[in-house]
Amino acid sequence: MADHKPFSPLPFFALFISFLFLCKGATPARGRSHAHEDRGDAGAAPRLQTYIISVLQPESATVAGREETERWYRSFLSVDAAAEDAGTGERRWVYSYHEVLTGFAARLTEEEVTAMKKKEGFLHAYPDYVLHPATTHSPEFIGLCC
Repeated sequence: MADHKPFSPLPFFALFISFLFLCKGATPARGRSHAHEDRGDAGAAPRLQTYIISVLQPESATVAGREETERWYRSFLSVDAAAEDAGTGERRWVYSYHEVLTGFAARLTEEEVTAMKKKEGFLHAYPDYVLHPATTHSPEFIGLCC
C-alpha cells in the first residue's frame, strides 16, 4: 500500500484569507453619510444635507391642526432655511411628519443644525442618506426581468 501524506489545511486557509481580502476591496461602502467630507473649496457656499429632525410635540398639539404643527416645525429653522435659497431656487423644506414621528425633514447646513440643537423642544437630527438594498432577491437575480 502507498504511504499517504497527512492533510494540511494551511494552503486552503491561506487561499481563503487571500480571497476575503480581495472581496473586501471590491465591495462599495453602503449607507455612508458624506456630511463631514471636506470639499476643498473654501470660498464655496456651505454644503446642504438633508436631515430628519425630531422635536417634542407642541403643548397645543391636541387641538392644533396640521398648519399649526407645521408652523411649530418651521420655528426651528433659521430665516435662511425657512425660505427658498435665492441663488438656486432650491427648496430647503422637504417634508412634515404627522403620523410616524413629530418632526420634519429639511436641507440644512451643519451650522444650522448646531443652532437648532440649542432650541427648546429639539430632540435629535438624523442625517438622511440613501441605503441600497443588499439582497440577491431582486427581479433580475430570480429571472423576472427582461
